[in-house]
Amino acid sequence: SPAYDQAQLGRRAAMIHKKDDILVEDMPPRRIFALTGPSPGCDVAESSAAAAARAPRSQYGFVDTVKAGQGLIRSPGHDTRTIAQAVDRAEDASYVRALQASERRMMTSIEEVNLRVSYQAQIRRQESENFYTQLLDAQIDRRDIRLEIDVVRGQRTTYETELQEVHQANLSSEARNRELLARIKTLETHMSHMEWQRQSAEDLAVTQMMRIHTLEARARADMVEDADSSC
Repeated sequence: SPAYDQAQLGRRAAMIHKKDDILVEDMPPRRIFALTGPSPGCDVAESSAAAAARAPRSQYGFVDTVKAGQGLIRSPGHDTRTIAQAVDRAEDASYVRALQASERRMMTSIEEVNLRVSYQAQIRRQESENFYTQLLDAQIDRRDIRLEIDVVRGQRTTYETELQEVHQANLSSEARNRELLARIKTLETHMSHMEWQRQSAEDLAVTQMMRIHTLEARARADMVEDADSSC
C-alpha cells in the first residue's frame, strides 16, 4: 500500500547512509514503523500489544529516534513523509553517534596497538643490545682463546724440541752405558787374568821356599858330617 511504501523510506535512507567500515555490532538496531495515514482528529500511537512485544528501549541505540517519531505521530498536521524524514534524521544522528563511538574505540585500539608495538620494539631493542654485547664478549673470548692456543702451540713446540733433546741425550747415555759395560767386562777379564797370575806366583814362591828349606837342611847335614869326619 502507499502508506507501507512511505514507511519504508526510513529504512532505505538508513541503508543508503550505512558505511562498510563500521562493524555490525557497532550499528544500532533499526525499528521499522509500519504507519498508516491517520484519520482526521485522531492520534496514532503504539498499541499495547506492540509495546509489550518490543524489547526495552534501553537495549537500543536510538531511543531518541523512537521518542522523536512518537512525538511527531502524536502531533496533528504531520503526514507520513514528514514523520519518515524525521525518523531518518534521528537515525542519521544515531548513526553519527555510533560512528563517533566506533571512531573513539578505533583510536583507543590504535593507541593500545601503538603502545604494544612500542613496548615490543623496546624489548626487541634491549634484546638486540644484549645480543650485541654477548657477541662482542664472545668475539673477545674467541680472540683470547686463539691467543692461548698460540701460546700452547709454542709451548708444545718447545716441549717437543726438549723431548727430542732428551731423547738424543738418552740415546747418547745408553751408548755410553754400553761402552762402560764393555770396558767393565774387559777390566773384569783382565783382573781375572791378573788374579790367576798372582795365584801362580804365590804357588811358585811356596815351591821355591820349600826347595830353599830342603837345601838348607841338606847343607846343615853335610856340615855336621864333615865335622864328625874331621874329628
